Amino acid sequence: MVKVTEKFQVTIPKEVREKINLKPNEEFEVIALNDNEILLRSFRYKNLSMKNRA
Repeated sequence: MVKVTEKFQVTIPKEVREKINLKPNEEFEVIALNDNEILLRSFRYKNLSMKNRA
């Protein structure tokens, strides 16, 4: 379970950070999928995913 602070900050759980190999200061995209789900997408693979869509 993750909480949102008063400044709308969240802490990504350690097991998730390790699984996606997220490093400090690394940027990622946050996408609202619907009213209760979000997707975190790393920019490391953004160019690759764009090529696959063409």
